[in-house]
Amino acid sequence: MMKKIAFIVVVAACAFWACDKENPNTPIEKIEFGFIPEEQSVIEKYGIKEDGIFVGVNNSKVTNVNQFPVYAKRTDLKYSSENEDIVKINELGIITGVGKGEAFVYAESTNSALGLEKAKLKVYVDTIPVEKVTFSLKASSFDDHVELQKDTLFLNDTAVMSVVAEPLEASFADYVWESSNPSVLEVNGNVVTAKTVGGPVTISGNLKYKGTESTKKEYTWVVEEAELKGITVKKVNKIKILPLQSQPLMVTFDPQYASYKDYTAEYFEDKEKTKVKVNPSINISNGNLFVTSNNNNETTYVVLTSVRYPAVKSNSGEPAEFIIKRAE
Repeated sequence: MMKKIAFIVVVAACAFWACDKENPNTPIEKIEFGFIPEEQSVIEKYGIKEDGIFVGVNNSKVTNVNQFPVYAKRTDLKYSSENEDIVKINELGIITGVGKGEAFVYAESTNSALGLEKAKLKVYVDTIPVEKVTFSLKASSFDDHVELQKDTLFLNDTAVMSVVAEPLEASFADYVWESSNPSVLEVNGNVVTAKTVGGPVTISGNLKYKGTESTKKEYTWVVEEAELKGITVKKVNKIKILPLQSQPLMVTFDPQYASYKDYTAEYFEDKEKTKVKVNPSINISNGNLFVTSNNNNETTYVVLTSVRYPAVKSNSGEPAEFIIKRAE
């Protein structure tokens, strides 16, 4: 899903609250919307006059209101729209296009005693169509999947779908993805998760509103299990750490997109693994090394073993050596 970019127009005029402090008690004679420039092509297309402004559906522009004389005592304003099905205006004077058409927005003094006429601005609203859509995908299962129409997403992996519509101010640039079989490939927003082995499954996307064939995209994937082939644990010798503390341990998997990465840890007193350590001073789990006791200069040898593939052990079965030294 994409965010729409709102045009913000800054008008080079004195703000509603007068810059000139001269004669602050002078009564206000008139309030009106400031001039907001438009592109000539837009003016000609919609016949916009000086008292008008264009805004695209789902886009916003900032208006300003001037008072005359500019140094008069200020008054608070209340904004309203002639037709909120076409255009809305909030308490800050920001107008937002809602639907195609033309409608006035108003600004009036909240001080009824002033008896000022409402300022009005004619707003021309139209859809700004999407001219081009660019797609990109990112997942561990594949490096570049921009244009491929069929591929494999491995079990438990996720694919992030990125969509950019041009122009950026396009009115309907929200993109929605759907799965033909959510039990196999689940879609949540722009993230697709491989839930179970199966397929083929079609992932289809289109603009949320009035999508056309040129904005549609489909991917057909199957889900397979990616077998874990190896575990590598980075050896960290002479760890100086206080008891009951932990530190991250670099555990990497081959391939990184392996479907199952759960492992168990075995602890030994010697490098040859002839003597199991009954009460090791460390514990390795979820990529972290925990110090569990207050032993000093205690050496522990660790081997990680895959839960799903028992034959797969860290560093081809060679133990990683950890020397735990209590921090002084």
